[in-house]
Amino acid sequence: MRVTHQILESQIIELRKILGRPRDGYSKVDGKFKPNPGYIILDHNTAYGGYRLNVLETHGESFFTGSEERLSAKEMYQYLNGILQGLSLTN
Repeated sequence: MRVTHQILESQIIELRKILGRPRDGYSKVDGKFKPNPGYIILDHNTAYGGYRLNVLETHGESFFTGSEERLSAKEMYQYLNGILQGLSLTN
């Protein structure tokens, strides 16, 4: 199976839903955009290659979760699939 960015994004959407995290990275408040802390981002960097998960902080920057190592699309799919299956067992 070919793992695409769209497939990984759908897993991230499901993860946000299960964890009760914000659907959008930013909200418009009084005409200004404010970050939604806890928003999970799928970081894909073509220069360095691979994927990793980031989480948006209160000041609008993100921090990465896990190791600094980036994963291939297939590895990230398996990683997210494991998280989603584990969470489904606890619910």
